[in-house]
Amino acid sequence: VRWKEGYSRLRFSPDGYREPLPKARREHNVLVIGDSFTQAAQVSDTETYVSQTQANLEAANTSAGLWNAGGAGLSPTAYIGIAPHYLETLNPDTTVVELNTVDFHEDRKDVSRVYWVEDTGTSFTLKKNAAHATGVLGPKRLQKVPGFVRALHALNSSSLFQTALASALKGDGDVGRAAKKRKQQAASHSTEDEVVARYVPWAIAEMKKAYPRLVIVYIPTIDYFNLDSVPPLDERLLPSVCESLGVPLVSLRAPYVKRFLETGDCPHGFSNTTPGVGHINALGHEILGQMLATKLRAVWETS
Repeated sequence: VRWKEGYSRLRFSPDGYREPLPKARREHNVLVIGDSFTQAAQVSDTETYVSQTQANLEAANTSAGLWNAGGAGLSPTAYIGIAPHYLETLNPDTTVVELNTVDFHEDRKDVSRVYWVEDTGTSFTLKKNAAHATGVLGPKRLQKVPGFVRALHALNSSSLFQTALASALKGDGDVGRAAKKRKQQAASHSTEDEVVARYVPWAIAEMKKAYPRLVIVYIPTIDYFNLDSVPPLDERLLPSVCESLGVPLVSLRAPYVKRFLETGDCPHGFSNTTPGVGHINALGHEILGQMLATKLRAVWETS
């Protein structure tokens, strides 16, 4: 992969797990699921936090095998929906789920995904987009429709043109409408916080029901050059939610900031991107691999 961030060579098993795979079934069989942070296309196979955790456990003479099922764009809705597949095919005794703030906001309500949730006002209902799941409306199928790609490009270009034109023609008479729009956005933000406050405990509880011996990993978005910025609501809620549900949590904000203050090195960002921005780099994976190995050993020792 040579793309927007980093550079790496990736290998995947026929079942979709990122290699290297465990050489044999161990005392502990660990499923690790997450989004692009877990798939980690920005770093090489042995640099991912899954590989780093495996190496740290082996160094501590702990018999465990970790299976990296990370996939870009996945979120808790997908993890809940596909749990039966992993329970049947891998049968893990421990499950690590990696989360970040996008999981509790945009990904929650994206109806274009295979799985999403509907807010009932007091709880949430997992929905499955059957058409998307079977590929009926998938991009590969649509690309075969004569003229579809050309029409889509034309539509996008037209939309961009209309947006630019509206912006150029905006006059002083639009100031009131702009102020009204800002108020509406502020109100929707408040409503979003209320939904997130309900969704965080619901999602963790559902994943705990779906998977054996759940462990949560939370990778924060950090402004390394404004460390006084307030973390998002979901990150602030997670410690108390996980504690109340008896779910072990590995949260990376404190150790990442500590390393940055000590050395000036950002655990996020790459040599071809802005330092501190984007996915975690090899250093970020290394720190996470150490913390996760320690957490897993503690979980197994006390269970």
